[in-house]
This record gives sequence, structure tokens and C-alpha cells, in this order.
Amino acid sequence: MPLQMPRDAGNIPMGANVASDRSGVTFRCRAPRAKHVWVLGDFNAWTQADDSLLNRHGEFWVGFAAGADAGDEYMFS
Repeated sequence: MPLQMPRDAGNIPMGANVASDRSGVTFRCRAPRAKHVWVLGDFNAWTQADDSLLNRHGEFWVGFAAGADAGDEYMFS
């Protein structure tokens, strides 16, 4: 199952953004031709799996990773 879809997906800033309650991090990137985009990082042991898959929102990809925190390294794949 993909990462949770943030409620206001169209207004999330690009990159990684820590939630105000520090419950996790929202991720957003632009990849209009991509068929899939994952976010890998310290918070998921750099594993490309269903639970690290972002959700398509137009030509952007977004998701919320519970447990991710400021300072965690990440990359989009």
C-alpha cells in the first residue's frame, strides 16, 4: 500500500517537510513522466517497497511517512 495521501496534496511544498506535530514528514516531487516514485531513507531502511510508494497527484507525487523526522536522509527513486 502506498504512503498516506496528505489531505491538502496540492499545497504541500516540494521536497521533505516535517509535520507541525512532528508525527512524520510529507514528501512531494515533480515527475510528470514517471510511472512510479518511491521515497527511500533512514526511516524505512532505504527499502523500495509498496509502503514507500508515493501517490500521483497530477504531475506531482506526494505522500506522508509517519515516523520520519527532521534530519533523516532521503531520496526519491
